[in-house]
Amino acid sequence: MTHFQVNQEVVCIDDSQPPLSQPLRVKKGEIYVVRWIGPFYHYMLGEYIGVRLKGIDQGICPDWGYEDVPFQAKRFRPLVEDRIGMLRALLVPNQPVTPTIDEPRRKAPVREEERV
Repeated sequence: MTHFQVNQEVVCIDDSQPPLSQPLRVKKGEIYVVRWIGPFYHYMLGEYIGVRLKGIDQGICPDWGYEDVPFQAKRFRPLVEDRIGMLRALLVPNQPVTPTIDEPRRKAPVREEERV
């Protein structure tokens, strides 16, 4: 199950090249906007939830005849500014999960190196 929506910002977490496929046009760590999401069937990759991204048109794959093949949704994650705020929003029923940027950023304590 995926929680993506159209016009949602996502970040690429996997830009590895699958075997026997077109070169990927996404880079790990880059931010993209979803323009389409839905089920897709590829005869080599099987059935998966795919996303098409704004600004990236895959064109027609000459080997397989697919037009604008979507990327696998598992290659992306939603872009979240405040993860703690998102988890806090899950505790309140019927509240939209929206990031809040006004929360203070807490630094994790640095552990000193032990000398033996």
